Amino acid sequence: MADKAGKPMPRQTMPQIDLKSPKITRKLTTEWFARRVEGRYKTCLGRGSS
Repeated sequence: MADKAGKPMPRQTMPQIDLKSPKITRKLTTEWFARRVEGRYKTCLGRGSS
């Protein structure tokens, strides 16, 4: 049902919503924010194993 016309449909996508605020001076998206959080999480996990 999810795959139409023999082409695989994407199973997950990263949201592309522009973040707007008076404090934000550059173009940021929810994708940027999610990747930043994931990077910090992985860094934190790496510190615990050393």
